[in-house]
Amino acid sequence: MVGATLFLRTSGGYVLTAAGECVLDAAQRMAVS
Repeated sequence: MVGATLFLRTSGGYVLTAAGECVLDAAQRMAVS
């Protein structure tokens, strides 16, 4: 189960929070460089 800090449960599914976006952005930058 994904931590609540990264995803918020909604009626439509899961929505990324600002924290989740920051984590994904950092991971992408590390993968590219």
